[in-house]
Amino acid sequence: MKKLVVLLVLAAFVAGGVFAQNRSEPNPDSDFTFDAKTGTIKKYVGTDKRCVVPEAIGGVPVAAIGGGYPGAFTGNKIVTQVVLPPSVVSIGDRAFMNSSLEYITVQGKLKSIGANAFEGTNLKNFISAWPDGSNGILKIPNGLYRNSALTGALEIPANITEIGDYAFAGTQIQSVTLHRNVKRIGAGAFQNCKQLTTVTVSSSISSLIFGSGSFTGTALNAASKKALLDRGAPAGESAFK
Repeated sequence: MKKLVVLLVLAAFVAGGVFAQNRSEPNPDSDFTFDAKTGTIKKYVGTDKRCVVPEAIGGVPVAAIGGGYPGAFTGNKIVTQVVLPPSVVSIGDRAFMNSSLEYITVQGKLKSIGANAFEGTNLKNFISAWPDGSNGILKIPNGLYRNSALTGALEIPANITEIGDYAFAGTQIQSVTLHRNVKRIGAGAFQNCKQLTTVTVSSSISSLIFGSGSFTGTALNAASKKALLDRGAPAGESAFK
């Protein structure tokens, strides 16, 4: 009888753990340190690998995933998936930096994303809910995906005018498409993207400003390099050194 009880308890524990890791319902309020004055999650203190952020904590809408030193998920080695509710419109600086994040679902429309927010994460895909520019978000922040697992084809959102310094440095991307509004590519923006071979530049782009070492350490083919240099400032060559 004792063995049966122990087995039943273990079974319940395992089942509970599986549910938690495949959570569909929001995490309890106790899993978060929350600033009710600003509607900001300051820190995730739960133990689930899949974190479903609630739309409100203590009756107050959750509007932001906090950044800073550290951000809400900075350095978190437990979480691999995060689901953000429609109420969340902002992700702060370094919010997920150096965490084990692999997947993020944004159910609403973001208005801002901070610098280095996804640096050093395991995210493989560019965030789909990128701000549309109606709130003046026209720049991809500095270091946004630096040294992350971002891979495949990268298409810069159509409203973007500037790609920040080291925004995609050290990632595994293989190609980049620049739309008509891009005017500046920051220092080291694609530095050491060793698999990057192709950059497609919109015919609507007449000129580009390069920061130092924008494409240093890449494997750009000759046609891509020429397309960039043809639109570059006199110092354009520094982008490849």
